[in-house]
Amino acid sequence: MAKKPLEILIIGAGSRGMYTFGELIKREDINAKVVAVADPSCEKRKKMAEEHNIKETMCFNDGLEALLPDKFCDAVLIATPDRTHSELATKALEKGYSLLLEKPMASNPMDCVNILKAQKDSGNLLSVCHVLRYTPFFQEIKTILDSPKLGKVLSVDLLEEIGYWHFAHSYVRGNWRKKQTSGPVILTKSCHDMDILTWLMESDVSSIASSGSLKYFRKANAPKGSKPTCVDDCVVKTNCPYNAEKLYLNPRDPSQVGWPQNVVSPVDKSIKARRKALENGPYGRCVFQCDNNVCDNQEAIIRFSNGVKARFTLVASGSTPTRKIRFYLEKGEIHGDLSEGSIRIVKYKGLKGGDEIKRIEVSGRGGHGGGDEYLLKSFVKVLEKNDPKYNLTSAEMSLQGHLMCFAAEESRMRGKPVNFQTYKKRLGLK
Repeated sequence: MAKKPLEILIIGAGSRGMYTFGELIKREDINAKVVAVADPSCEKRKKMAEEHNIKETMCFNDGLEALLPDKFCDAVLIATPDRTHSELATKALEKGYSLLLEKPMASNPMDCVNILKAQKDSGNLLSVCHVLRYTPFFQEIKTILDSPKLGKVLSVDLLEEIGYWHFAHSYVRGNWRKKQTSGPVILTKSCHDMDILTWLMESDVSSIASSGSLKYFRKANAPKGSKPTCVDDCVVKTNCPYNAEKLYLNPRDPSQVGWPQNVVSPVDKSIKARRKALENGPYGRCVFQCDNNVCDNQEAIIRFSNGVKARFTLVASGSTPTRKIRFYLEKGEIHGDLSEGSIRIVKYKGLKGGDEIKRIEVSGRGGHGGGDEYLLKSFVKVLEKNDPKYNLTSAEMSLQGHLMCFAAEESRMRGKPVNFQTYKKRLGLK
């Protein structure tokens, strides 16, 4: 007999809520259904209702309205702007819902701490969307590290190439462009990376030192003759790699309406609608003449309590968004590239040119190298089985990754390392 599907309220019918998790939930191998939606956009609510056969009475204007009644389903998925996460997450947990929360947990450290407190008080599941843990790529790396064959980790380098077009979309023109309204880029983009390092190292942090700046996407670097928007008569846009018309209208393939095209005009994805959105909205702006202020380069040196030093580097460049990771161990090395799904293992054999080299190809379908799919499946399974062992993360570990980001930004602003244990004590943590 088929089990009753997990009933979910989605708060935030944007790209992640509607197109990532909304589409995944439709699949037969994921035993869940969307029974309610909350979003201030009437168009988005209507589309979600049509896609998931949601009753009109289960369509809410915002998340707080949806959380006013007594608990009416099994779980809540929050995919709203970052600054709204704290209040919504706390209320959802207090109402007795299990919660799948988009990263970052919140936009300041105390709000993150308070969400964890609400989770502990409620006893319900809180899973933060740290999807990298669930990718086959990082699962394989974790298996290799847990094997004794290469010995202990001595140091690790993690490079995040955000992708030049992705950075322009999200962190220059888009919702995460301003620290004041969202957060520093090392939080909004790279709390994934701090979390994956925490998970792979299985260690607390002793100190963090960080530096970074907004170097390239500034008015001073605007090409001569450029205009405020790409839909103006801009004389340089033809050869500009950041031309919004190329990215969002794609004259070579106008039918391409996945991410990020579906962010510009989420419901009506026609060329006409997308062009109008570029003319009237933020995504048509010249990347050198926006109001962005988050870093486009940042580095953090993380010293773990187990003696391992990790170097994390974030760059706005790269043709393909990816993470590249390299471990140096007592008896060998591990090199990996997430977008390529490739892992190279070197085992030292003591002979010049005679080391043992093994290559592994790891594929993951869908968003974030398969992480989106496996995260959602895990969340559903934990609730079906009432067993937390199927959850690869925990609220406590998610909190550490977030606090590492906040501490790194504090270090960048102050220009000196931050003692992580002292930093946690300031927040009332042990």
